[in-house]
Amino acid sequence: QPRRFVGQAELEAELLGGKAFAGREETRKPLARRLTRILLESGVIDGEALRVSFGVGEDGAAASSANRQQPKAEVPTDLGRQQPPQPPAATGAGGETSTKPLAWNQLAEILTCLEVRGKLPPSITESELRGVHEHNAWRWFALLSDRRLGPMAIGSMAKKLLMNASAAANSWKKKEEDGSSMGWVRSPS
Repeated sequence: QPRRFVGQAELEAELLGGKAFAGREETRKPLARRLTRILLESGVIDGEALRVSFGVGEDGAAASSANRQQPKAEVPTDLGRQQPPQPPAATGAGGETSTKPLAWNQLAEILTCLEVRGKLPPSITESELRGVHEHNAWRWFALLSDRRLGPMAIGSMAKKLLMNASAAANSWKKKEEDGSSMGWVRSPS
């Protein structure tokens, strides 16, 4: 994930490492792992999806930069066919192995696309889907409301949005003044 400002990635890491943020992330990690595992097992995604950085604050959720820069490893089988690399696994406190979860932004995007197309795996509940969207929205708000990170991450986009909105409003006002908007605008009766 390229950054426009020096120190932006470090600031994101600092915010993500805060006690409240990290605690909330930890309590939601089982949901992300479960849904990632369902998407992997259903064939919707493959292990390469876990190596993608998907936005502000997600570098830590994606594989480390060293892992992301490694070429795809093809693993030969005894039949001579090539197998795609296996998804990274994490070992829990009890020694159990679980799939490393997708980044929250990525998980929300994939689930939304599947939901609107009617292709959401049936084992994913509405409550889980809502939980992903609520947590992802909370993350965005928590990160981008930081007075230092917000301008770095979305300052230029916000500026462009405001400039475009202003230009559209001025164009509309000009058309109203010269009467050219009359043919396609109806006044309320």
